[in-house]
Amino acid sequence: MTPSGSRPLLILLLLALSSTAYGGPPPAPAGPEDFVSRLEAEGVTIRRLLSHSAGFPLGTLGVEFTPGEPTPSLEEMLHREARLSAPPGSGFIYSNPGFNLLELLVQHATGEDFSQYMERRVLGPLEMHHSRFGWDPELEDRVPVGHDLRGYPVPVYTYPERGAGGLFATLEDMTRFVEAGMPRWNPSPVLTGAAIDVLHTEEASGLGIYGLVADGYGLGHFVEILPEGSRAVFHGGQGNGWMTHMRWVPETGDGFVILTNSQRSWPFIARILRDWGEWRGFPAVGMARIHLAATLLGGLIALLLVAAFAQALRLALGLRRGARSLSPFSRGRRLLQAAQLAVGFSLIALVAWASQVDALFLASVFPHRMGWLAGALLALVLTASAFLPWTGRPSHSH
Repeated sequence: MTPSGSRPLLILLLLALSSTAYGGPPPAPAGPEDFVSRLEAEGVTIRRLLSHSAGFPLGTLGVEFTPGEPTPSLEEMLHREARLSAPPGSGFIYSNPGFNLLELLVQHATGEDFSQYMERRVLGPLEMHHSRFGWDPELEDRVPVGHDLRGYPVPVYTYPERGAGGLFATLEDMTRFVEAGMPRWNPSPVLTGAAIDVLHTEEASGLGIYGLVADGYGLGHFVEILPEGSRAVFHGGQGNGWMTHMRWVPETGDGFVILTNSQRSWPFIARILRDWGEWRGFPAVGMARIHLAATLLGGLIALLLVAAFAQALRLALGLRRGARSLSPFSRGRRLLQAAQLAVGFSLIALVAWASQVDALFLASVFPHRMGWLAGALLALVLTASAFLPWTGRPSHSH
């Protein structure tokens, strides 16, 4: 059992609730009517929340609690996080607070706890009997230990919210969910085929960095048009110590789920996708570009190391021959030295910052410590070169 991304299941429920699931305003945290009115007036709709185009930001990462520990309420978290960062409808911004607003909508619309309602309307009908939203003490012996970007163990934790990432699920149950997303092959007991097709239809484009692996975003699902014309839908989940991915092609009946207990799994997932694409005869799969990019990044790291060691060798030979001396900002070379210092200190700052950021996107996609090592070596060598400039005049001892 592994923590999994809960967004697609939440979409499934919202479509099943009623025909008013589109176009309406989100509910207000703790009920202030002015909050509802303001969001409605600014153009925040359910469809925009579902497609990450309502203008809310990504949200704060790393707000984790030990199971059983007191946590802030959903309303408290939304009052803190649900702040518009862009005009609604202006573009795609992946947003966890937006989906947590949808969680609150479900509770206000039904009068039931979110977890209980999801069990009754989605998990139960799909026979996902070993999955639940939120923590249950029965899960304690079934959830494996996660591992962060540095490989250190991460004990199980929970979030105050459940809509954007509070699902605990087994591999078998997640395959049932994927099967339900292919009504041509396995009719869903929750939604009609037409409704499911709405989920998989592109609603937002211009995905930014996500555009490297997807052509658009539907309602709770990334959408990719494969080279032979069929449509693949997918979603992943990433947290401290965990990484998951599910993908399926409704037209062909292909689908799979990957659950891992490591935050360094994206290259591994990308390799599986590449192999799957080759096996199925697809010329390219968007996520497989991560594997190619990782290979190119390895080449860049090698070049950085060669450059660092070459400059270090030049520095050592210059010192040995007396052609370099300690002369910061020497006349005639101040511009070059200033540039070397700027590059060196910038790389040092980048390495120091990256080493402290647990959820750094690039570190998750390319978990190569050698990259930061190469940057640090080059930074140190450039800095040393700036303080020990080439004078061209060997010193002579008598």
